[in-house]
Amino acid sequence: MLAAIDKHVKNLIAEVDLKIKNKSDNVVHSKKWTFGTTEVTVRLYKQQWTTLLQILGAKHDNTKTEEERRKGLSGFAPRDSGRPVYWLPLALRWSTSKSQIRESIIDSSNPLDGWSRQSILSTTNQQRTAKNDLNGLLYFHVRSTIERFCNRLQDSDSKTRIIFYCIDAVVLPKLLPNETCRAGFDRIEVSNIADEAYLGLRKTLATFAPLLKNKSNNPHAALLTLFLNACEIADRNMGNETNMKVVRARIDQVTKYLPLKHWHRQADGQLDMIKMMVAKELVRDYDGIFAWYMDAVGFETYAKEAGIGEKGVKMKRHNSITEAWPMRLKKKAGEKGADEEFQRLMAANSVGAERYVEWVRKE
Repeated sequence: MLAAIDKHVKNLIAEVDLKIKNKSDNVVHSKKWTFGTTEVTVRLYKQQWTTLLQILGAKHDNTKTEEERRKGLSGFAPRDSGRPVYWLPLALRWSTSKSQIRESIIDSSNPLDGWSRQSILSTTNQQRTAKNDLNGLLYFHVRSTIERFCNRLQDSDSKTRIIFYCIDAVVLPKLLPNETCRAGFDRIEVSNIADEAYLGLRKTLATFAPLLKNKSNNPHAALLTLFLNACEIADRNMGNETNMKVVRARIDQVTKYLPLKHWHRQADGQLDMIKMMVAKELVRDYDGIFAWYMDAVGFETYAKEAGIGEKGVKMKRHNSITEAWPMRLKKKAGEKGADEEFQRLMAANSVGAERYVEWVRKE
């Protein structure tokens, strides 16, 4: 993948960076490329173009062969190992200041956490590299995903337009072409910026709901929001973490999946306790917790104030685009496949609190 970036992408960015060298720093500079029926436009500020070129030119080793990866040599190289760093994100981290490194290397920075663990561990991927080489499996999964996407664009007869920005989400509608805003969008996905730590639901709906197509043009046009932190905040504010009745009920649920066998041995008993503390988050009553959060935040009020007339938007009762709780523990203890699902979720950096909400126009 990195060789392809070097060969096909870096020079394109370098040409733009050179062309705008003496132009204003305070305006967005746009460049469009056409590949068959696909148009790709990148709109960035001058410094962002330069930074992008630096990212693409970061030192990395792209000479690893398929055979080397198959033997389990792919993945992150330790900083003092003497081996060249050939995964771009890590190369960038070590090239930044200590403060930036400290801010960027956190638990959620693990690239494995951005993909379905079940998909990464697919039989197809395991035929390409060592079974326990998680980073190698991730490499093949990401590469095949990108290849499928590119092949679909290449085989399509219809015109596709892709536009890249790197700006504050609130500013985005002001930079979009007027005809695009008037036409509206069939679907808008905004990741988890609706979490209160970021834009919050009120600003997110007010900013993006007006960009949805009218009901007459597409009755299924939807805004998709993801809440990653909502249930954690609600659970804490509800006092569940210190309510011994709730804690005991969760522990009872966990022991159905994770029997405690080593309490008589101190070291193993401590390990069991750590597993218990982690696992009890998987069995929380997320429906009840999220209902409390919706009421506390004021989902209905913000939906009415969405900025598209008196009716605003509404939250769909049943999702039609994506599963409401994709990372949730679904199988009950004793059901076929329950143990495998439980162990898979325990190995992943998710607790089942990830909630997708879909919004549509009311009128």
